[in-house]
Amino acid sequence: ESFRDIAGLASWMYAAGVIIALPAIGSLMMVNLAFGILSRAAPQISPFSIGFPLTIGLGFVIIYITLPAVGNHLVNFSDQMLEMTRMLVVNNG
Repeated sequence: ESFRDIAGLASWMYAAGVIIALPAIGSLMMVNLAFGILSRAAPQISPFSIGFPLTIGLGFVIIYITLPAVGNHLVNFSDQMLEMTRMLVVNNG
């Protein structure tokens, strides 16, 4: 039962990381998809020469926009993780 509890906590931790990273990953995926469509539509433009620096710049903008919300999530997830760890130690100790 202890292993099942630990596996459940590990899956919760993975899900929490995905929740925090999802806005940035989704936004950057849309940007890369747009560059892919642009390179197919107009191959003579060669969007890869401007695509990489623009993707990095947009990544920083997305991080700047989503950073205030991440703090609240980190506090909530930290509280939940400490509570889960306490319950795991008390129940198995």
